[in-house]
Amino acid sequence: MKLPAISQKNINILAGWLMFAIGSLVYILTTEPTAPLWDCPEYTATAVKLEVGHPPGAPLFQMMGAVISNMFDVDPTRIAFMMNVFACLAGGVAIMLLLWVITYFGKRIVGKNWGELSTPTFAAVIGSGIVGSAAILFSDTFWFNATESEVYSLANTFTVLVFYCAIRWADGFGRPRNNKWLILIALLVGLAPGVHFMGMLGVPAVVMIYYFKTTEKKITAKRFILANLVAAAILVLIFAVIFPFLINSFGAADIFLVNTLGAPFHTGTILWAVLLTGICVFLLWWSRRKGWLAVNTTVLALMFIVIGFSCYLMIPIRSNANTPINENNPSTAAGLDYYFSRKQYGSDPLIYGPSYNAKINWSDPYEIGAPTYEPNEETGRYEVIDYDFSYHYLPECMSLFPRISKDRDDYAKNYRALSGLKEGEYPTLSDHLYFFLTYQLGYMNMRYFLWNFVGRQNDYQGRGELTKGNWLSGIAPLDAMRLGPQDPQADYMKDNKALNKYYFLPLILGLIGLYFHFKCKDQDAYATFLFFLITGVGITLYTNNPPYEPRERDYALVTSFWTFGVWIGLGVLALYTWLKKYVAQRQKLALSVGISAICLLAVPVLMACQNWDDHDRSTRTTARAVARNYLSSVGKNGIIVSHGDNDTFPLWYIQEVEGYRTDVRVVNTSLLMCDWYIDQMRRQFYDSPALPLSLPQKMYKGKTNDFVYLNDDPSNPFRDKELDIKTFIDLIRSEHPLFSQENVFGFRDALLPTYKIAIPVNKENAVKYGIVRPEEAPYLEDTLHITIGDSTQRYATYKKTLAFLDFLSNYQWDRPIHFGLGSEANPETNMFGLQDYVILEGLTYKLVPIKIGNLDACDGDRSYQIITQEWEFGGMDNPKTYLSETDLRTEIHIRTAMNRAANALMLDGDTTRARELLNLSVEKMPFNRFIPNGLLSNTIQLLYTANDKQTADSLARYEFDQLEKDVLYYFSFPNKFRMKVYSDARMSLFQYYLLLTYVETNNPELFAEKKEYYEKLTGAFVSLYPFVIRKE
Repeated sequence: MKLPAISQKNINILAGWLMFAIGSLVYILTTEPTAPLWDCPEYTATAVKLEVGHPPGAPLFQMMGAVISNMFDVDPTRIAFMMNVFACLAGGVAIMLLLWVITYFGKRIVGKNWGELSTPTFAAVIGSGIVGSAAILFSDTFWFNATESEVYSLANTFTVLVFYCAIRWADGFGRPRNNKWLILIALLVGLAPGVHFMGMLGVPAVVMIYYFKTTEKKITAKRFILANLVAAAILVLIFAVIFPFLINSFGAADIFLVNTLGAPFHTGTILWAVLLTGICVFLLWWSRRKGWLAVNTTVLALMFIVIGFSCYLMIPIRSNANTPINENNPSTAAGLDYYFSRKQYGSDPLIYGPSYNAKINWSDPYEIGAPTYEPNEETGRYEVIDYDFSYHYLPECMSLFPRISKDRDDYAKNYRALSGLKEGEYPTLSDHLYFFLTYQLGYMNMRYFLWNFVGRQNDYQGRGELTKGNWLSGIAPLDAMRLGPQDPQADYMKDNKALNKYYFLPLILGLIGLYFHFKCKDQDAYATFLFFLITGVGITLYTNNPPYEPRERDYALVTSFWTFGVWIGLGVLALYTWLKKYVAQRQKLALSVGISAICLLAVPVLMACQNWDDHDRSTRTTARAVARNYLSSVGKNGIIVSHGDNDTFPLWYIQEVEGYRTDVRVVNTSLLMCDWYIDQMRRQFYDSPALPLSLPQKMYKGKTNDFVYLNDDPSNPFRDKELDIKTFIDLIRSEHPLFSQENVFGFRDALLPTYKIAIPVNKENAVKYGIVRPEEAPYLEDTLHITIGDSTQRYATYKKTLAFLDFLSNYQWDRPIHFGLGSEANPETNMFGLQDYVILEGLTYKLVPIKIGNLDACDGDRSYQIITQEWEFGGMDNPKTYLSETDLRTEIHIRTAMNRAANALMLDGDTTRARELLNLSVEKMPFNRFIPNGLLSNTIQLLYTANDKQTADSLARYEFDQLEKDVLYYFSFPNKFRMKVYSDARMSLFQYYLLLTYVETNNPELFAEKKEYYEKLTGAFVSLYPFVIRKE
């Protein structure tokens, strides 16, 4: 019995849409109700109002996001949820396409079309599609990407849509007008950079499918290798030639016509667009007239690539509108070239380049490259503001395939540890290959792959430890062979929601499908395998990850994992094909359904059950809570100085989308190194007045004044003298030969006249604008005395410090200045030398005209009001809320602020409100959600001081219990693993000792009991690590 072709085809279509509905529903149910951390708040803010985000931009993502987020009249607090829904729907589409790809390959393997399949075979093919697509639906990385408003969900959908269109073209090969699929692929490739460059990675697989389908000659090894090289070359052509040419040529044309012929800005851009259009139209007409089908199709494809790529026009259009978020200000074609090429971030050589510890060749130290132009509205010309710049290194420091190449100090130590290099030793090609194979492919790429298809230990970021971030099968003997015992008892590890065990089942089914695919249809399998490699290994090659990243990077490899889902699905068909020969014809349908059902339970259902709790973000609002807590800590019309992504992007989001505290000006110190950002600080945005900056723009342009040094020559009369800040800035503005020098680009860099600066205080305004209370007026300083720069490096400082001092030279104490709590990590740089004059209020340090000189100092009364009246905690108190490691890190600043506020209240004699704050922190951020640390012990100590002995005792016993379980767990590791957990065991013992010191005077009985146990633990530690103890 067979179903008719129309029925089989329709059932296949319906199955795809069913998986889209299930996938989208699952993702919507588990997505965050607001913007998640990292880049999501920025993408949400820039999409909703079509602003300009970080290079190289995502204009198509933003335009599509603007449509869906503004489609319904929703409360502003729900707009971020709509953006997340957008990602969920994109994820659902990718799952739908996966089912159709699997069923296409399935019917290719059995060698029949829809309507020709027997019912059992048809059921096996559809079952394969359902199992494979459901497995990816519930897989770790795909689920994570599909529930947040980042570009990766949509970028993955674009990439797999390119692959899907290629197999649709192959399926209809020889039919009239079938090349429409190739034209659609060209359009998708052109649109892809408008989301993310990874959208183009389907091109090599498309080329191989085209080659296999059109070649009439026998496929030899030579021709096969050549086809692969052509596939790679076409990808490089599109990525490295066509797109850069389009951007660069428009800029070059405009610069030529403006500077050479005196034309208005944008004239060259328009004329060049008209000329390119005319050329394309002529070629289309000519090739059609001559009957050159291949030429006509190629030209048409190139035109559609350009049409798709035209989505980038949104960037300069919106940049010219001077939107509040306007990163790099790419308002012209020339500016768009700089923006698109990501020059702001620099570049890493992939084929040949320097090692991480390369020494400059001082006989020929550098090369000045191409100029960067910017329009000058006053002169009506483009002016050179910067040049590309690169160092020349000693030949022995250069190597092919430079993997060990990033020159940060923290990377250097890890490079040496992972590669076995000695300090000062230059890596060779073999070192680079070893690092690539063992760390980048082995630890990063393969670990992420096995997270998805074998299991995951926990969600703590892995840095090579045995207890954090590893893949884990759930088969205890096998896991113990690799990682030691995997039965931790401490709550934070035992109850980690990301502990997911799949027992190798998804991997095994996928490997079966991979073998079956190559055995039955090797050409299809190879094209799929190439797609798998390019979106996995290819991305790893390109990104060149150093050890270790700020967060795990598995999200970038999501398309590779999606591709493995094809083989998970085909594994079902393989099992049916191999087993059907052993059953009678009438039993084959039951066999087909039974295998599909068993595989469905063994893989997707298992993955769903394991993964649901650590992918359910529906009660988490951490990013919004962080943003609200920061801004509620800032006074009216205030300024908040931030530093990184997770303390800046949420602020942008909550201001731009929810309209909260738009009177506050956010100043990001990283971006304050950029001329365009300093220019934007001169403008008012919403209710936030501009910053009064007085230095001319030329002193910030390009690399000018990136680093500023003291003129320590004896001829400088101010070297060791303190200068009033206005005089200081005036001397720099003067560009006097004593206070400026020509840099290698021919521009003038400032030289600091001194490193000691006096900032006058307008006491009346400080009181009037609420910076200090009226009763504090008698204690105000007349002048703030600060020092800047690094004394070991000629008091070197940065452009951002110069810009902030420029602002302070015009500051009238008429608006409060706040620094994020994270500034305390490097106060000399992050607080611009003002660290002696700040006090903690809520989650920020406020600049006050009182010399305090203690970063632990806190305004307890004001902090109490802010915390109890304004703060949110992002769902940390809800045991159902999944908190990733990044979310848990936000607790550090929040609890620190609450502890310091409580301590300040107790110093003022207000133990009642101190107890209230401490108990609020324990209630909202329960101890069992966090790794035992000194901050939790400090909370216990403060509870004792606040006379809440009952709560303190309870928490102390809990922490002692957790630390004991930790130490005993580390002691249980066998000899071959023992040194790898030495640091963990030692840290847990130190935390135990620290907690003992807090308990000693507050609960002698508990102290005596735990001290005795501590001595036993210490004795065991010494016996396990005797050589370490002797060495220390």
